Amino acid sequence: KKIKKIGKGRFGTVFSMQEIRTQRIVAIKECDYDTEEEKEIMNREIEVMKDIIRIIRQSTHQSQFIHVVELLGFFVNEDQDKAYLVMELCSGGDLRGYIKNLQKMGSEIGTKKCWEFVTSIVSAVNQLHVIDIIHGDLKPENVLLTEDIKVKLADFGLSRKLQQGKEYMTNRSGTKFAEEYEYQNI
Repeated sequence: KKIKKIGKGRFGTVFSMQEIRTQRIVAIKECDYDTEEEKEIMNREIEVMKDIIRIIRQSTHQSQFIHVVELLGFFVNEDQDKAYLVMELCSGGDLRGYIKNLQKMGSEIGTKKCWEFVTSIVSAVNQLHVIDIIHGDLKPENVLLTEDIKVKLADFGLSRKLQQGKEYMTNRSGTKFAEEYEYQNI
């Protein structure tokens, strides 16, 4: 059951929804799935998220992955050319909105909180790199916050899974400048 729209991006709209069976509130990313580009992006995001989940489940250090949004499921409605990702709800919004709200109140992120954010983001990116995944679109809008303002990295539609022994030259397809840091530090 849809509750409300909580975000919109280039490739999809995110809604908060209540699962009928469990009554749990989740986030559902609804994406158009009718062009080849949209299918490729959605399929990539699903595959990367499945890889992350598989690796987390096999890991003896699952707590290392706490800063990556959890994929709970996915499905495709081919009749409507839509694909859906079911994810944990990060009710604190995104980092961009958090910063804007602080600015509206005449405040800013304190040094301690800033370092918590930076440490969590770097930890998430490092864990992805360790398992050969490049996020490719790291920006404040893709850094989600939980209710208690903990970081969760999201939106893997432009990510890349690296293959062992292969050299990489790539067209950069993420948000302008958003992936510069990530590519420089692999």
